[in-house]
Amino acid sequence: MLDRLDRYVLRSFASSYAVALLFIVGLMLVSTSLGQLDDFLQSQEDLAQRGEEDGFLLQLLFYFLLQIPLIFLAMGPFVTFFAGLFTALSLRRSHELAPVLGAGRSLQRLLLPALLGGLLACAAMIGLRETLLEPLLAAKDRVEARVTRGIADYHIEKRWFRDQPDLFVGFERFDPVAREIEGLTVSRHDEKGKELTLFAPHARFETTSGARGVWRLLGSPPDEENGEGIPVRIHQKLEPGEESLPVPELIGGDLPEGVARLWRVRFRPDDLVALDRLAEDPVALSMGQVRRLRTFYPEDPRLETLALYGTSFPLAGLALLLLGLPGCVRLERGGSDGVFGALLACIAFFVADLICRDFGTQRVLHAMIACFGPLAFFGSLGCARYAAMRT
Repeated sequence: MLDRLDRYVLRSFASSYAVALLFIVGLMLVSTSLGQLDDFLQSQEDLAQRGEEDGFLLQLLFYFLLQIPLIFLAMGPFVTFFAGLFTALSLRRSHELAPVLGAGRSLQRLLLPALLGGLLACAAMIGLRETLLEPLLAAKDRVEARVTRGIADYHIEKRWFRDQPDLFVGFERFDPVAREIEGLTVSRHDEKGKELTLFAPHARFETTSGARGVWRLLGSPPDEENGEGIPVRIHQKLEPGEESLPVPELIGGDLPEGVARLWRVRFRPDDLVALDRLAEDPVALSMGQVRRLRTFYPEDPRLETLALYGTSFPLAGLALLLLGLPGCVRLERGGSDGVFGALLACIAFFVADLICRDFGTQRVLHAMIACFGPLAFFGSLGCARYAAMRT
């Protein structure tokens, strides 16, 4: 049970955490605003020329609001670190350490509620990443396309990926909202080296009750000029005298009518968004997306590292607290040296974590060492400092 003093320290940590979070969020938002100001103005001008600028300012405000939880996920351990420093410095500057020690309570026990607050912040980061990260990023992508690029509808362009060891998929354009693909190409090679390529001008993902969903292939509608559309086509590269591959191995349905169902592939609309995120911003992937992508690329070192990084990075807040708190509650003069030392330790951890993560994605280091090596080293150093505090 937490006694009155524990609740006092925990309240102090919570208020310091709020101040540190507001400061870092404000700093990041101002930096984003200045860095993308030209993009905002150009996007507003482009939308105005098309008569689509209604609600631009509200969407810009919504864009900044969506940034707040994403900044928390990116900077959470450092917010925890600064909250711990503010709490410890507040206790020291208000001369509350000596009475507590005189009452028989050690500094380790006094600061235990701050460590509890850091643990709760760590759990909040992991929970937010697993539950809300994907919808937050989906909303951010749609709004960002409008306010920074002047695009009314967000879409992903020109990607190729491996769906299965012998099956490759590419597309020209994918609309995540409508769950539709334009210019779908599916290429398959069997054990004998035979190749079968399918091209569909359009593909739409459809879900039915009790099913995972299927991609319905559609030919393009007739052109207004020549009255001809583009059907779903299949091309097979065969040697002279070889029999063609049976089409039902790849697709099903009535091809002469230009409509078929692509049932052998594994990818779903959410997977296409995750694949785009892997190419553009891998750290923003949720753990669920990482696990799903590993079914497509089990040997990809980036995914192996990201699968562990989603847990190791939030825990960094506790390691930084253990490193920083002892330097801020020194009873002797010259306590500012401990604060500077804590800041240097925080910077050193950030650099080491960044380098090790990069080495992990390149397979220079094993993923476990890349993710948990800096955490274990700085965490052990922090535990030793925390236990050695003079009381």
